[in-house]
Amino acid sequence: MKNRIQLSAGDSFLSLTFTLRDRFVARPGFRLDPYDPSSMLPVDLDKIETVTVSIRKRQAVLDPAIHVQAIRLRPRDAGVCVLPWTPDTFATPGVYEGEITLTDAVGAVETVVEKLVFEVRERLT
Repeated sequence: MKNRIQLSAGDSFLSLTFTLRDRFVARPGFRLDPYDPSSMLPVDLDKIETVTVSIRKRQAVLDPAIHVQAIRLRPRDAGVCVLPWTPDTFATPGVYEGEITLTDAVGAVETVVEKLVFEVRERLT
């Protein structure tokens, strides 16, 4: 994901809705286009126990990450998740990285290769 998600420090009335897609499998009736996410098959989240986003400030690589569990929306085969957060998640301005991991019922983990990037500015009020 090359785009940055822009926020203000301490925001809490926000969430991020995202769709997990398999970039190697085309949706039925579509020709796979690596530059068009809508051509990719959404991940079936019925087989996934948890979707977790680990977030940390980019400069603070030694600090522990904050782990936020995403909410899987129905129908689960659409691959749609919502990532909620609290004011403490992005409390200070800076650039944060996020990593999405999927865990199935037996504990197998798959990590999404592309990182999320959050750019957090200071609040004016």
